[in-house]
Amino acid sequence: MCARCHSFARVGLQRRGEEEWRKLVNMHVGQWPTIEYQMLSRDRDWYEEALGPVSKTLASLYPKNSKAWGEWVKAKKPNPEGRWRVVTYMPGRGPDHSYIDGISNITSKGDDGYDIAYEVAQDGNNVLAGKSSSMIYTGYEWRGTGKFDGRTFREVATVSEDGETLSGRWFWSDAPELGGYIQAVRMDRNVSRIMGINGEAVKRGETATVTVLGVGLSGDVDLGAGLTVETVSATPEKIVLRVSAAADADIGRRDIKVGKTQKASAVSVYDEIQRVEITPDYAVSRVGGGGGHLAPVSAQYEAIAWHNGKDGKPNTKDDFRIGAVAADWHTEPADENAVRMKDHLFAGKITPQGLFLPSPAGPNPQRIFGAGNLGDLHVIATVSDGDKDVVGKARLIVTAQKWNNPPIY
Repeated sequence: MCARCHSFARVGLQRRGEEEWRKLVNMHVGQWPTIEYQMLSRDRDWYEEALGPVSKTLASLYPKNSKAWGEWVKAKKPNPEGRWRVVTYMPGRGPDHSYIDGISNITSKGDDGYDIAYEVAQDGNNVLAGKSSSMIYTGYEWRGTGKFDGRTFREVATVSEDGETLSGRWFWSDAPELGGYIQAVRMDRNVSRIMGINGEAVKRGETATVTVLGVGLSGDVDLGAGLTVETVSATPEKIVLRVSAAADADIGRRDIKVGKTQKASAVSVYDEIQRVEITPDYAVSRVGGGGGHLAPVSAQYEAIAWHNGKDGKPNTKDDFRIGAVAADWHTEPADENAVRMKDHLFAGKITPQGLFLPSPAGPNPQRIFGAGNLGDLHVIATVSDGDKDVVGKARLIVTAQKWNNPPIY
């Protein structure tokens, strides 16, 4: 009844009594009068079913007045004011800079509103300052807007029930497909936590730089047998290590310990890259600009190296992720028609960081039939490992602008 137009998650997010569900039915009929004559409506008495058994069932499944609602109303909501450690995973930045980290200070401005001041480190000591302003809905749901270097970004995150952590995503308002995955932990508590690792892979017989990001970090660092650890620099928020792997060190994912704090499967030890997977394995990009009002939509890819484990077979339980790796990127036509149309020459280009940038919108007189710059492509990542190259492949559809961009459905 509902899911022919919406994802059912859209329905499951609602909480109403039976009468309110009936009002929602009437709103639909008033707003979209043809709803009763569309497919999956005209073969039944849609209106009477919606007002009767459907509204009754939805009120039973998703009532407003429930035990959970009563407990939530009475629960004391967390106050996020204070100093937070922020670590954000940014796809496409390379294995040594996948995480950016910083500090945020959150202050209340009343009525569930907050101001946030950021100091974020990029590529070592390059500190970027930014500010944002947010509202917290339902006591936990964080929605913010801010600026870094004059460019507007959005925040969508959730505060934990105990108010100790915050997690979610931030993205550019003019390019919402690009952003990072946020995690934040209060710094004004006696907490020790490892939040991210830059340089997560160490090859047998070689030395690598591993940077541990977190809060309240102190004590000796241990990565297990076969790995020698030298501390280059250390603060409670960041520890830089030189890690050497013995030629016979056991391969696989390793736990890391910093004093009494531990993070499972944080670092990999490997002998060779056996396959490369590209994330995402399927993406949609959209042409834009070209004198029009809609901006292009890009696609960010990342090459992830894998080992097939002791059985030597891919996609089995003993496989382990080596980590994000640098790659040489290019695109190829995905099928015969794409070859004929030379899609890889017209649809756009991919940067050394795996970011696909689509071509301008509109007809292109250089193409067959004067077609636009749409395309069906394979994205190829070539990773060098010693004297061999390992190749990964993903799919990319470069399509037209999306003129109607509704809210969640």
